[in-house]
Amino acid sequence: MKGKPVRHDFGSGEVAYKWVNDDGSAGGIVARSARIHDSAIIREGATIGKGAYIGPRVFIGEGARIDAGAFISDEATIGARTVIGDGAVITRWASIGEGARIGDGAIIGDQVVIGDGARIGAYTRIKVGAAGQCDQDREGEMKVEVEE
Repeated sequence: MKGKPVRHDFGSGEVAYKWVNDDGSAGGIVARSARIHDSAIIREGATIGKGAYIGPRVFIGEGARIDAGAFISDEATIGARTVIGDGAVITRWASIGEGARIGDGAIIGDQVVIGDGARIGAYTRIKVGAAGQCDQDREGEMKVEVEE
């Protein structure tokens, strides 16, 4: 545990702590059962849910929310105000933009880049090397096109 215990409601009464980054800067709120590599950077206002895993050299932006059981692998980047759903997997070197939403159980492959504001549905799988585009249609719905 790297930080100071704090009160935070993860819906299970689990104890949490305030993360402290290697540079001494204040980080987010982390559930005690989450596993966080010491080299991870978690910006203030971010929350890491129970049982989540954050790997080496991962960056979690300000106000991001990583839900229970999510797995963020080595050197991935999660933008500010992004939500990673329960049990979602973000693999090595993937990058998720600001304000994005990755649904429960989704899997984002190595080196995949998801843009700002994108919405990826629950249990969607985006493979390594997939290229695509995310646009908003006239009704405000997000449309994702993935080329393989």
